[in-house]
Amino acid sequence: MIGFCLATEYRQYKRVSDWRSEQGNSGETLVTCFHPEDAGETILNSQDKQLLRKQSFESFSNCKFLRLVNLGIVDVEIDVFSTMHNLKYLTIGNDDIVIRPGMFDGLNLKILSLYNLSINVLPEKIFDGLDRLMELLLHQNPLNGINSESFYGLSRVHRVRLDYSNVIVTPGLFKHMPGLSILDISGTPFEFNPNMWSNVALESLRLDNFGLSDLNVDIWTGLEGTLRRLYLNFNHFQSIRAHSFQYLTKLQYLQLNECGIQHINAQAFEGLTAIIKISLDGNDIINIDINMFGSTPLDNQVELDFGCSSSPCIQDLCWLEKRMSETHLERCGRQCNNYDRSVEQYLKDEC
Repeated sequence: MIGFCLATEYRQYKRVSDWRSEQGNSGETLVTCFHPEDAGETILNSQDKQLLRKQSFESFSNCKFLRLVNLGIVDVEIDVFSTMHNLKYLTIGNDDIVIRPGMFDGLNLKILSLYNLSINVLPEKIFDGLDRLMELLLHQNPLNGINSESFYGLSRVHRVRLDYSNVIVTPGLFKHMPGLSILDISGTPFEFNPNMWSNVALESLRLDNFGLSDLNVDIWTGLEGTLRRLYLNFNHFQSIRAHSFQYLTKLQYLQLNECGIQHINAQAFEGLTAIIKISLDGNDIINIDINMFGSTPLDNQVELDFGCSSSPCIQDLCWLEKRMSETHLERCGRQCNNYDRSVEQYLKDEC
């Protein structure tokens, strides 16, 4: 198998395990492609770093893994990867590269990662031809020009990262990705649209640091029958109001860590019939209403993880033990020093 790594000088290592990533005293980085039975050959040196050329990779048609990070590359030839027909995993990061049509023609990639490349515009059909691609990672790019045609031809993609970019999810943005099931758009601008999740069947959605201040049930329209994991960490809402997740009947894991939550209102988790775990770590919880699940019949043992959140009132802990007899309660007493009694001891004494 052909591998790929970064090194700072050419060395005649005989074992794959001897290759490692280093940083030279002068800050230069050399890219080295190697074979297990053959010592490596340097294919990009400090003099070539401004332009990544096709001939750099002509001798490595069997290479499967390629990682180009922090190389100071500012431009690439259009057909730079055209000889790498066996390449499956391509990562380019932390550089200032213009992504052009034709750059990925002829590749049979499974995973493509283009992160922190100062990409502003994704041309239409830029990924056309990557019909075997399964994961597309475009995080930390200032993407201003992007539309559904940018993703044309990506029918097999099931995971997309667009976190910490300027992408605004609009109806039909992912219409060319019928297999999309895992999406991360954390830290992106939020503009609610009632049809924003059309043409997708997401199972996992990450909206950390998304600027949410209110959990309107309409936000989840279109995700009711598929969503199983929802991440809402580092948003800002003091309370979880009634019916915030009412129609997410397939949801199993919900994270609400570090959101400044103080109140969990009655029927806050109404409708979460399949829920397995709710994480509420790092919140200043003052009150949990005893009817937070409303009349919802729970299919599973439910784990409420309060981590190092402030302690809910004693009445609520008693009720939780009676309401969910086999519920696991993760509390400050197990992780921190600022909780005077463990849940187990409290329930023994009071309930």
